[in-house]
Amino acid sequence: MTRIRFVATLLLTLSLACSGDGPPPTKHALVIGVDGVRVDALREASTPNIDALSAEGAVSYDAFAGGELGTSNEQVTFSGPGWSSILAGVWIDKHGVAGNTSSAFDDSRFDEYPHFFRRIREQMPDAYLSSFVTWGPINEHIVAPGDADEEFSPEANDSFEGDAMVTDAVVDHLSAQTPDVVFIHLDNPDFQGHLHGFSPMVPEYVQAVETVDAQIGQVLDAVRARPTYAREDWLVVVTTDHGGIEQMHGGQSAEERTIPFIVSGGATQRGATISPGPGHTAVPPTVLRHLGIAINASWGWESEPFGF
Repeated sequence: MTRIRFVATLLLTLSLACSGDGPPPTKHALVIGVDGVRVDALREASTPNIDALSAEGAVSYDAFAGGELGTSNEQVTFSGPGWSSILAGVWIDKHGVAGNTSSAFDDSRFDEYPHFFRRIREQMPDAYLSSFVTWGPINEHIVAPGDADEEFSPEANDSFEGDAMVTDAVVDHLSAQTPDVVFIHLDNPDFQGHLHGFSPMVPEYVQAVETVDAQIGQVLDAVRARPTYAREDWLVVVTTDHGGIEQMHGGQSAEERTIPFIVSGGATQRGATISPGPGHTAVPPTVLRHLGIAINASWGWESEPFGF
């Protein structure tokens, strides 16, 4: 190659680099499920990390759990049905989980309506999918063999300790591996709600929401600290399985049904507050939209992607 051709080639290379041309960023998703969060308590608490996600993306403060009232898909606002709906994208009339006990999962139909990880793997066989949960039944019953490459559920004395262990494990995972999708479940707000009351007027409950926000901040810091972060496009989804009233949940009151739904990153709307919000069944289609995977109507999903 002559000197002139070499210089011309070098200038062209630099020009392309400066103009941002090159391979598109790789797409990744982080789904954060926080158990038992009431919308009014979330808005009362000091949550700078969740607030930043909302400001940079799309948020609904009137999304819903519990299915559609008065229909065959109305379901109790318990964790078993809730996380089944969040992860399978369907309500109880399809997933079949009516409660929290191990026996409640005996009637599940995850073979027909599986965890959304399986739908990703069908289209992306080499996808790296991870599930880190404080509430063990998610990994025991909803995540089927082969759905996830990495699973973690701590043996902890309480939800506070469990959430801390999950957070540490996710931070380590993000620094050592390159997952395509990570699901995280944090539990302490629900635990404190049962112990002290689900209310923005209960300090212990509000503090639990604030602690979870700090843990979300640790995870987001770990994402941003990745050496390949500049070449990655991360979608972050935050929602919950139900709210609560007094020291309970399971019913269909507004306090139990109304939940937050936050989507940030990717091509989502920036700074949008959307009402009415979706059912939390919107998690799977939202993630697949970001990943560029076409949604098949035969899957029976209940919601459209949210926030785009």
